[in-house]
Amino acid sequence: MELLTNEAEGVKIKLVDGVDVADAGTIYFTDASQKYGPKEAALDLLEGRPHGRLMSFHPRTRRTEVLVHNLHFPNGVAVSPNQDFVVFCETLIRSISQYDTSTGPTFSFCGAVLINAA
Repeated sequence: MELLTNEAEGVKIKLVDGVDVADAGTIYFTDASQKYGPKEAALDLLEGRPHGRLMSFHPRTRRTEVLVHNLHFPNGVAVSPNQDFVVFCETLIRSISQYDTSTGPTFSFCGAVLINAA
């Protein structure tokens, strides 16, 4: 087994919680909490603060990129069939959001698809 990445923007990845791979090989994943690790995950849920990130890892360049900061315990990542967006969940605020991958990082869109679905 090979470790592909363990930090982005100088911050360690502590709680990977959701992974999907695009056809081109880009790996999309969430760091549910950059503050707490797996043994303390319940503390993140109790604290209820946005410590999570949506990230990508590019195997050719071996570069890890933070796509969205300040997420509330993100998980459940899925690349769309057309590969033009990624959907992810935020457990604490019960939302599903979409990140547009087709326009590139400069003009990317991240918007809520479904909020507080009880």
